[in-house]
Amino acid sequence: ETVIAVYDYWAVYKTTHMVKIFKGLAESKVYFTLIIPQNFKSLFKKINLVSPDIEFMFLGAGDIALPAILVVSCLQINLLTALITALGTILGFILLYIIFINREERKPMPGLPFIVLGTLIGFLFSFLI
Repeated sequence: ETVIAVYDYWAVYKTTHMVKIFKGLAESKVYFTLIIPQNFKSLFKKINLVSPDIEFMFLGAGDIALPAILVVSCLQINLLTALITALGTILGFILLYIIFINREERKPMPGLPFIVLGTLIGFLFSFLI
């Protein structure tokens, strides 16, 4: 996961190919993302009016799937480890969301580094309990 988080950072900020792929899909109104509104009112907006530039955060499918794989794998250890790892994932997402909505300029940013950080901290913390 750490290697993929570094790749996500690189793909968004350095090569920008991930941004180009997303923009191409967004222009076609094809989203492989979780669309998160900035406020409750926006929750009921029609999908054809949704834009990544205003009121919404788009979280890629990989940003959800990769941490979920680790959480599910933790079930082989025990349920508590999986739950604490999942909590770390959620906290990583919350950190990402707070940073994203407080940015002055809405530019794409990699989600995986924050979410993976939370996931790994949750996973490591589970061994202290």
